[in-house]
Amino acid sequence: MTADRRRDPVRQAVSSTGERTEPGTARQLSELARELQADITAEALLKHIVAAAVTEVPGARYAGISLVTGKEFTTPAASDLIIEQIDQIQHQVGEGAGLQQAATLQAELRR
Repeated sequence: MTADRRRDPVRQAVSSTGERTEPGTARQLSELARELQADITAEALLKHIVAAAVTEVPGARYAGISLVTGKEFTTPAASDLIIEQIDQIQHQVGEGAGLQQAATLQAELRR
């Protein structure tokens, strides 16, 4: 076992024959399920989700997860600094697609 494999608490997806599976949604979901069962931090899990989104969503170059708690707006996971900068600008000006979506979701949850 290599040093890298020992440090990573999440195993890679393998087929029924024990061979590594090809990239794809099923593989990503399998790895995500293992990550949910592994002892990893919430921050590490969110970073894995963002990486999977960039890999699996056709045409995606960047991805991020925004968290709105009351009036606090944070970006706990981003695939690139540009995502954090965009989120920061949206928060500073008080508008943007991310904030609009968060407001819509909050309104729906209150129903």
